[in-house]
Amino acid sequence: RETSAGGAKRNERKAALGTRKGNNAAKLSTSEIDALRGQIQACWNVGALAGSDDAENLRARVEFSLNRNGEIDGSPTVKATGGNARANRTFAGSARRAVIRCAPYQLPADKFETWSDVAVNFSLADMLE
Repeated sequence: RETSAGGAKRNERKAALGTRKGNNAAKLSTSEIDALRGQIQACWNVGALAGSDDAENLRARVEFSLNRNGEIDGSPTVKATGGNARANRTFAGSARRAVIRCAPYQLPADKFETWSDVAVNFSLADMLE
């Protein structure tokens, strides 16, 4: 499942939180995806990154699993790209902290199979617009 924790241009971002498991679980609605995105965005502090030379190019993907209570199960994995090693490390840390800080997530219990494994795409360019 993917969503983007970016700025206000919601209609231009890809937000497909489909199941990886290939089952017939109910998919999250657009409003549920937006709520998840908004929850993570509210916890994301980009202040230290805003002045970075690589700011417009920074991207991160955070993958994590959730238990039925919306708590993170295990440790999120993060891959950041678009900047130098230091900028990528800083950006990855900010994305990881946002995901952890926002837990527990409020998602529909009847769609657990859909949201138990989540991938969130972060773009600093979206936040700076």
